[in-house]
Amino acid sequence: MQRKIIPDAENRLLILYALKTVGAMTDQQLLIVMTDTDLMNYITLQLTIADLESEGKLRRQGDTSGGTLELTDAGRYLLNSFEMHIPVSRRGLIDSGAAQWRERFAAEQMAAVEIFDLPNGEKGLHLRIVDRRNVLLDITFALPTGKRINCLQQRWQQCMNQVYLLLLSTLGSGHTPEKKLPDGCSVLQVSDSEWLTTACDNPTQPTITLMVSLPTEETAHECAAAFPTMSAVVRDAILALLDGAQLP
Repeated sequence: MQRKIIPDAENRLLILYALKTVGAMTDQQLLIVMTDTDLMNYITLQLTIADLESEGKLRRQGDTSGGTLELTDAGRYLLNSFEMHIPVSRRGLIDSGAAQWRERFAAEQMAAVEIFDLPNGEKGLHLRIVDRRNVLLDITFALPTGKRINCLQQRWQQCMNQVYLLLLSTLGSGHTPEKKLPDGCSVLQVSDSEWLTTACDNPTQPTITLMVSLPTEETAHECAAAFPTMSAVVRDAILALLDGAQLP
């Protein structure tokens, strides 16, 4: 079926309407909405997003390339002024799928995952757990040579809670706040009930890095102290959990 030609002005309103109806989304998630409804292709979407951002109608939260897009006050005003110019049938396409997309994208944003190229030609894996834009877990490591993981996003969503519990059980070391932490490891108090542990296996040439939010100072220090010597165990256990995850 040939996609109908939609005027540029309406494309702008469709993007604003989708963000208002579904909520903040990444470029990729917004593309899913537009292609599922056959409203817009990739090139049109990216050009229109760029225009709306440059005019201050959209802003991007988080990373400049992978962060979520949301309406600014100016974008909200534009949509409120001209929303009725979007045909009812096209608004209906977005309305009908909004709940399903919202649920799917919320899970994806909480369990963020990325495979990237390392300078030596190998692949790296970046896993995150995010709750209301607060990073609860951020771990990056090199994948074993030739390692491939299919359906990675779904696998990470299935096992992310197990990974968090794995860190707590594996990195308990009996280390106390009075003792000096290994080089490249630190603990920062964020609030009365949150401590941020940052650690790596090697401060000069790290192959695995960790940032994790923990509920007590003692637990945070234990994890930071144990991570350099236990990092390979943690990495292998995470890969095993990903491989064994039950896909929906």
